Parts: sequence; C-alpha cells; structure tokens
Amino acid sequence: TQPQLTPYGWSFKGSKNLDVLHQRMRGCCMVRRRKCDVLAQLPPMTRQVTPVDLDNYREYQHAVEDFLGWLQKEGGSGKVRTALKAQAVVRVGYLRRLAASLKKSRMVEWIDQFQEDAEEDEKLIVFGIHKEVLDHLHQKYRKQCVRIDGSVQVPKRKELVYQFLNNKR
Repeated sequence: TQPQLTPYGWSFKGSKNLDVLHQRMRGCCMVRRRKCDVLAQLPPMTRQVTPVDLDNYREYQHAVEDFLGWLQKEGGSGKVRTALKAQAVVRVGYLRRLAASLKKSRMVEWIDQFQEDAEEDEKLIVFGIHKEVLDHLHQKYRKQCVRIDGSVQVPKRKELVYQFLNNKR
C-alpha cells in the first residue's frame, strides 16, 4: 500500500518483496546471531544495583517539602511559573536530577573503591540517565573510561566499543 500522512506522521503499512529484501540485506550487511548460538561464548553477566547516599539530605528534604520555594531559589520565577502548570511531573523530574546530583561524590568514592579492589582484567560499566552526572564522571575518569551516550554518532560508537573491549581497563 501507499504511505499515508496521518495526524501522527507518515504511516507505512504493508510490504512487498520481503524475500528479495532479506536476500539483499544478508548479502551485504545483515548478520543475525541467535542468543542460543553464541551463549557459550559469552562471559557470565553480573547485574548489581548499588544504593548511594545523598551528600546533602537536608537540601533534598527541603526540595521535597517546599518544592516551589526550592525551585524559586534554584531556578527563578520563570521556572516556577512553568512548574505550576504540571507541578507533579516537574517535581518528580527535578527531584530525580537533584538526588542524582547530590550522589556524585559518593559515586566517585564507590568507583574508586571498585577500581582499587578489582582484578586486573575486571571492567566496570556505569549506566546513567542524567547528563550532569555523566559529565562529572567522564571528567573525573577521562583517561581511563569510554563514554557512550545519545550524542555519539554510530561510527564513533563502534570505535569506542572496540576501545572498551580491547583495553585492559
């Protein structure tokens, strides 16, 4: 069928010549590996959530109790006006960013301790949501880390993954 413009953008429904497309993709660039075929080659995965305390619990508690007052102090009246329109959603977003920001020094302590205790070939992957925290960690560990986030273009991303996999630490 033909593409149609809907209120949500273009809609592409239906397909033709899937066998031809599949053959062409497999012939030039598509590689499919099933998990069951490569599972034996993969190292065991370890997932660990590490709770980290806030550096300044009093500031966080002030933001929870008097959010608009805290926001006025931190961001000015323009941010307060915006926040009033969707206070609950805005509040959660700001509180999450504040909590992350107040944990930065504890994260650094934890990472330093991990590096001190780690075996020579052990590596650490840190996932984050807040750009401010990722910037802080990247600045601190610039010489020994690889940072991949949404701003990294695909060719550079592949290079960084290769660098991570092949460097000792």
